[in-house]
Amino acid sequence: MDTLAQYGSSSDSEPEPPASYGAIASFKNKFRSLNATPAVVERDEIKPYDYVAADAKILPYNATADQMYAPQLGPENPFKTQQAKAPKNMFCGFVENTGVSDFQFDAQRKTFHTEGYAEDPTAYSSTVGTKYVGRVEAAEEAEGRTVFEDNKHKVKKRKKEHFGDPSDPEGYKGPWAGYVDEVKSSGPTEEERATLDEWAARKEPKANAKPDENEKTILHIEDTHDYQGRSFLVAPKDHEVNLY
Repeated sequence: MDTLAQYGSSSDSEPEPPASYGAIASFKNKFRSLNATPAVVERDEIKPYDYVAADAKILPYNATADQMYAPQLGPENPFKTQQAKAPKNMFCGFVENTGVSDFQFDAQRKTFHTEGYAEDPTAYSSTVGTKYVGRVEAAEEAEGRTVFEDNKHKVKKRKKEHFGDPSDPEGYKGPWAGYVDEVKSSGPTEEERATLDEWAARKEPKANAKPDENEKTILHIEDTHDYQGRSFLVAPKDHEVNLY
């Protein structure tokens, strides 16, 4: 009975937790916000790129100017000049592709050959503006117009004579009429005539000079004709090259 009484009294009250339970609960509350498996950042993402490959055409990141134009690493040839050390993709230098339409290129090329000026594509910018090469004064006077644009400063057409009356066969000129300022006959001016006379006077003694009787030639071969009677001046026919 005593045992049953002790059992009943013990069931009415909850047992006290040991002292170690309180320490564990305080430890959990202290590190409740701690994540044991956080998102791990890869090493390549946090490590800065120290160099850029010289032959790289595409970069997967935004490189700085110092990294882009840093000197090339590795041994250097001491016998190369500065020009030889410059990067190049062709024998004559470095050539880059550019987007230029065929029409714009032909327009500038034909304008340069016709008017003597063209736009300088290497000096163009929004702040500097358009620059020209060749006849810069003519380009500024024509406001940079190309041959495909209406140029107000073009040379006026020469005025032609009246074509005449078609009913008059003798006086009708038609499309064969000459220009008003056309010179029908032309000759040397007085200065040019004086120069020609002086030149003719210098040439006259040589033209009238008698041949030198002492002139002679030396033939460095034994015979002037071969075994078939052909002269040495006759071109040979036994060669592949057609000399005729």
